[in-house]
Amino acid sequence: MIFETSFAGEAIRSVMTWDSVRLRTIINNRSEKEQAAEVIDQVTSIELFSEQADVHYFKVILKEVSHEELLDITEVRRYLSMVAPVPFHPRFIYRRKISNELAADQVKLDEYQIFVNTEQVFKGYSTYIYEGDMENRRKIGEVIDVLFFKERDEHGQLVMWGWYGITEKNQSLNQINYARGFRLRKANIQVGDEYSLIKLHRDRRFQFYFFGEVYAMHPDILPNARRDYFIENEAYFDFENKLKNFLHTTIHKLCYAASEINSSVKRIDEYYTFQEEYQKKTQNGFTDKGEHQEYTERLSKKKEEATKAEARLEKIASGQENENSPITKILDRLTTARQNKVEKQVIIADDIKPKFRTDKLTKLNKEQRKFLGDVFRIIKNVLPNDVAENLIIKIEEEMK
Repeated sequence: MIFETSFAGEAIRSVMTWDSVRLRTIINNRSEKEQAAEVIDQVTSIELFSEQADVHYFKVILKEVSHEELLDITEVRRYLSMVAPVPFHPRFIYRRKISNELAADQVKLDEYQIFVNTEQVFKGYSTYIYEGDMENRRKIGEVIDVLFFKERDEHGQLVMWGWYGITEKNQSLNQINYARGFRLRKANIQVGDEYSLIKLHRDRRFQFYFFGEVYAMHPDILPNARRDYFIENEAYFDFENKLKNFLHTTIHKLCYAASEINSSVKRIDEYYTFQEEYQKKTQNGFTDKGEHQEYTERLSKKKEEATKAEARLEKIASGQENENSPITKILDRLTTARQNKVEKQVIIADDIKPKFRTDKLTKLNKEQRKFLGDVFRIIKNVLPNDVAENLIIKIEEEMK
């Protein structure tokens, strides 16, 4: 492993080379008890070269690597995009909003231009939500806004600062959304991974309903040696208690309210979808009176469920403190989409005389049409829908 660095203003390039094979040999030999400084002297060498004075960089080079994970460029970039102190991607539309909020709170994050080979690494946050896998992914939603949270201690010292994105449905994100979850960061470097904060949620699954970052701001909050969490001290306990309270209240309530919203919207959508199906039946004709009654009862039941769902949505909306609450934003987004659907619906009058498929078979008398309607009903009851429909169409063609 080779480190190359040049300090701005100095015409020198420093190169430190680590012999990893030699280092591994020393570590594996437990019969010798060397001091760390001795080991470093044995496995490193330093060389100085001339460089342009206005050039400034820090480069890490791995040579003769055989481990597959370290040779997977996609995985290396993905890892660095979540761990390293890099900027948001220019295509992440909420980066400006986050930057403005940071500036308003006088919070400055360390950011570095990091390249894998020649391509710059940015944080892995995306505006869109996906499902599937990397080879066959499809977009199913998007982040509709980002919200912020912060806490100070009794002396006014900023303890934590964070942001999180809310989505239309506010539901669990699968692993293809690799930036999912609230992520801990110190000095803009990730601490732990996507699972580190699961233990602080009242409901563990809510960790993966969001994209978000939690920055540990207090100077006494320090990562442990493994960088998978923090050293336990007074500042850490205060930080964790405040974060736990935020996750138990704001996030927990948001997720349950969003779940109720999704359930209500589903009931409303089911009503309008079935209304369309009912309308097609009305135009094309029902198989018999029994099918007409069944469809009419189902339509009535779904309408009743949709009416109750609308009332639930109105109750949730009226309980919001202000128009900037996350629930209000989710409701506004879903309401717009729902209104567009409603405008396309045709209201079906209850007093319209039902039309049956046998009505168009004018060669048959009333009793024959009634008998054939019974046959159609039996066919639909015993055969798969597509097979039954094809058979009925064939009979209709023969009887015309």
